[in-house]
Amino acid sequence: MSRFALLAKRDLRGALTLTAALSGAPSKGSIKAVLSGAVNAPSAGLAAIDGLLGCRLALSGAVETLPGGVSFDALTINGEFMQARANGAATQEKADIAAQIILPDLHRADARLTGRANIDAKLSGSLQKPDAALDMAVVDGGANGRPIPKLNLHARAQDLLGTLVASASLDGTVDGRALRGRVDAARAGTGWKVDAVDISIGRASLKGSATYDGGATGRLTLAAPDLDDFSALALQKLGGALNADIAFDSASGGQNLTIDAKGAGIRAQDASIERFSAKLSGRDLLRRPALDGMGALDNLRVGKELISSASLKARPAGAGTALDVSVNARGFAVAGAAMLTPGERMRVDLSALTVQRDGQHLASPRPTTITPPAA
Repeated sequence: MSRFALLAKRDLRGALTLTAALSGAPSKGSIKAVLSGAVNAPSAGLAAIDGLLGCRLALSGAVETLPGGVSFDALTINGEFMQARANGAATQEKADIAAQIILPDLHRADARLTGRANIDAKLSGSLQKPDAALDMAVVDGGANGRPIPKLNLHARAQDLLGTLVASASLDGTVDGRALRGRVDAARAGTGWKVDAVDISIGRASLKGSATYDGGATGRLTLAAPDLDDFSALALQKLGGALNADIAFDSASGGQNLTIDAKGAGIRAQDASIERFSAKLSGRDLLRRPALDGMGALDNLRVGKELISSASLKARPAGAGTALDVSVNARGFAVAGAAMLTPGERMRVDLSALTVQRDGQHLASPRPTTITPPAA
C-alpha cells in the first residue's frame, strides 16, 4: 500500500488483498461492489490509528454508487483492536447513513489511555444539505493515571455545507471530579460565532464567547485554582494556579486585546513558572499597534534553562508606545528602554541598553533605530 502513499498524503504501509464482485448498470450511474479482503501489517502513518489496527485488518460488505449518491451495506472493517461498520444511503435528496465504531482497548491508541469507547455517527438530511450527529461513550476509562469511570460526548451539526449550526456537550467524572462542558457555534456571514464555551472540571473552569468576521470580538475567562484538575484532559501532569481574563474586539477595523492574568507554581512537563502576572492592553495590533500595561514573571524554567525574572512596562507616548524591558538570566542583567512607533514600516527607537554581570557593565553608546526590511 506504500504505492498509494502519495495519493493519500499519508505514509501508508501493508499488503492488501482485495476481491470485488461487481454488478449493476454503469450507464445509469449504479455499480455495486461486494468486497472481501484484508491488509497485513497495516499502517496509516498515525501512531494512534496504527495501534488500533494491529497486525491485520479485514474488510467486508458492499458499496454501491447511486445516481447522485452512494450506499453502504454492512461495510465492515475489523482490526485487532477496533471494529467499524456502516449502513445506509445518501443522495442529493435524502441521506440516512449510520456508522458504529468500537474501540475495546484505548491503551492501544495511546499508552496514557485505558478503557473502552463506543462511537455512533449518523449522516442525515441530504448530500445537498447534510446534517450530522456523533455520540461517544467511554467506559471504565482512564487518562494519565487518572480514573475516568464515565465520559460521554454528544455533537450535533445542521446544514454542514451551508449556514452551519453546531453544538457539542461533554459530561462525566474524572478522578472523582465532575466534568461538564458545552460549546455552541455557527457560521455568521463569512465568519464564525461561538455563542457559548462553558467547560468545568472540579474547581477549574473555562467560559466565554466569541465571533470572528475579519476580526475577533469576545471574551474568555479561565479560573483554575489547581491546574491539576486538567491533567487527565491534557494527558500530562499539570500544576499550579492560573486565572486569566482575556477580552478582544475589532472596533474600527482594528484588533484590540486586553489581558488580565495571574499565575503561581505553574508546571507542565519540563517547564515551570514560579510566578507571573500581566495586565496589558493592545490597540490595533495588526496595523498600528499601541500597548499599555505591564507583565512580569519570576523563575521561568524550560528544561535546563532558567530566566530568573523578566518584566515589561508599556505606556502611551505621543504617536507611539514607550517600552521598558528587563531580563535576568544566566547571571546576566539586561535592561532596555525603547519607543515603538507604528507606521507603514514599524520603527523601534532603542534609547538605552545595558548588560551587567559579575561587576562588569556594558552599555549601548548611542540611540539605535530598528526598522523591518521593506516588503
